Amino acid sequence: MDTVIVNRTSRILSGHLWVFSNELAASPKTLKPGGLAKLTDKTGKFLGVAYTNPNSLITARILTRDDEPINNEFFIKRLTNAFEYRKTFVKGNTFRAV
Repeated sequence: MDTVIVNRTSRILSGHLWVFSNELAASPKTLKPGGLAKLTDKTGKFLGVAYTNPNSLITARILTRDDEPINNEFFIKRLTNAFEYRKTFVKGNTFRAV
């Protein structure tokens, strides 16, 4: 997994999930659209794991702020939690998945 250094971290630290290309110290040449990258600040502090698109102004979209593997179990857990959360608000067995 590539490591991407983020120069401007204030938006990320305040909860924003997108990292724009002008906020990066440099974009590694190995970044691929849809690839994963570990985000750090310039001191090496972990900021999150993101999927990347070096061809977009939004170069990275944070999936998690925890240093955890991104695999099938990650997505199953996330979708299950989202479904359980929505069941508290909506009666019935249908919902919109985006």
